[in-house]
Amino acid sequence: MRWNTSCWIEILMLVCLALSVQSAEAGNILYVQQSPFTPDTDVRVVEYLQTTLGHTVTVVEHDDSAGISAALSTTELVMISSTVNSSTAVASFGGEAAIRALDKPILTWEDGAYDELGMSPLKGGNVGTDLYIANPGHALAAGLSGTVTVFTEESNRPYASSLGGGGIRIANLDSTTSDTSIFFYPKGSRMMAGAGYAKNDRLGFFLGDGGFDLLTEDGLKLFDAAIGYWLPPVTAVPGDTDGDGDVDLDDLFAVRNNFGTVSGATRADGDVAPHPDGDGAVNLDDLFSVRNNFGTGLVVVPEPVTLWLLAAGGLTMIRRRNRR
Repeated sequence: MRWNTSCWIEILMLVCLALSVQSAEAGNILYVQQSPFTPDTDVRVVEYLQTTLGHTVTVVEHDDSAGISAALSTTELVMISSTVNSSTAVASFGGEAAIRALDKPILTWEDGAYDELGMSPLKGGNVGTDLYIANPGHALAAGLSGTVTVFTEESNRPYASSLGGGGIRIANLDSTTSDTSIFFYPKGSRMMAGAGYAKNDRLGFFLGDGGFDLLTEDGLKLFDAAIGYWLPPVTAVPGDTDGDGDVDLDDLFAVRNNFGTVSGATRADGDVAPHPDGDGAVNLDDLFSVRNNFGTGLVVVPEPVTLWLLAAGGLTMIRRRNRR
């Protein structure tokens, strides 16, 4: 009896099928934008959220009220880009009262929407490269303190000049002003006059149009801290072909379906070895990576029928091969 690579792949798949697994899932983000827009930074923001942070992103145009409504049921974080027309975007959420009453965290760098969201009646934009961390102990400060350079070159920094009683200034334009470019309303905190209390978390951010492409290492830390406040990153792990933070049957199928590819393969094709960039091929190295890391990010619970399935399946495969 000869055991080839295909045989071992089938054995591994049988073991996996005999287990009950629950995946550690990525976060669900609703990203509201306007396109086409120059610069087209939204494309890079969404790509980063998906490929680097590992989240699921639903991109909806600012005037697509049906798309926004459909996505909200599963959304864990709403992000509103500065590329939107604020009035159009707010109307697509059902209007000012509806978006203020939305029980979902909202992160936005569209200063035009700050008043409609009840975050600040006085806002604007200021060109510069730095921010002053006004609240270094807060999780949204990403462990930074003092004056930090957030852009590689001068770019617009949206800010708010006046906050409601529950607003928290995280980072200001500089150390001499209270104009704040990262500010936060925790759920239940008092917002600007007439806006009542925050239905859920609200975060004003400093990006502005094109700002993501200019982020420094510290600027990116602040962005990661903002997303991670609600959705911890699902980082790529060895053997994970689809970037969902676990190694499971989906990853094994990717290797099986593309096994033997000698060049040009991507991680999604099963090229996971050597970690993290692969070598363009799908071969035994990738199979071993999946095998050795199977179960990472999963809660694996053996079922009572596991041994029976393995025994029956193994005997069937042995008999099949003995006939050849």
